[in-house]
Amino acid sequence: MRLWHILVFLVALVVFGAARAPATLVARQVPGVFTYERIGGTAWAGRVEGVHVGPFQSDALNWRLSALDLLGGRAAVSAGISGGDLDGEGRAAAALGGRRSLRIPRLRIAGGRIGAAALSGATEVSGLDIAFASGACAHAEGQINSDVLAQSGRALNFNGPTLTGAAACDGDDALVRMTGENSDAALVDMTLRLQPDGGGTWRIAVAGAGADAQSALAAAGFQASPNSGQMVMSGDFRWFM
Repeated sequence: MRLWHILVFLVALVVFGAARAPATLVARQVPGVFTYERIGGTAWAGRVEGVHVGPFQSDALNWRLSALDLLGGRAAVSAGISGGDLDGEGRAAAALGGRRSLRIPRLRIAGGRIGAAALSGATEVSGLDIAFASGACAHAEGQINSDVLAQSGRALNFNGPTLTGAAACDGDDALVRMTGENSDAALVDMTLRLQPDGGGTWRIAVAGAGADAQSALAAAGFQASPNSGQMVMSGDFRWFM
């Protein structure tokens, strides 16, 4: 038996094992980050229902691992989520050499939460395509539009603007930046920074807000930046486990 026969046989065993492994092998629950009520299928192709992703709720999440990518030395998963606050589809992949990619052709996120305030409106993501290679951003594009702040003035007691933006490489990182200005000349700048190792940070900064708006933002959890005079809220997350 030739060496390549042995390799094909071993790969077939791995693929067969993954196809029969329970879905719980890959769908790990993390309280406050990702939980679900019911799960079915296998690690290869599974489904969870009653999904909670952070503050967002969705009816169902389906995923499927790619056999073709696995045979090519890559791990790739395609997923779709529907119902409730989240509706869309995407694909994530990883390979040796620090190669990671994230594609989200479409995603609608209803509302959100800032501090204790529940927000209305929606954020629309379209054509998001981000790729890393050799520990650095190699490609980033896509559009993001959000009227969440504009639709949530009563909850925040702040006249928020509609935000628009796009993805681009920024040094080694991928940066998704959205900006908008309201009728009171307050400028909102929101950034999501995706790092090559799968980590990330987010930041919302409001500049030029009046005294009443600053008090309302402080009540929602924003903090005053002593150097810039902006009201700022920030945190970190993982976009790739």
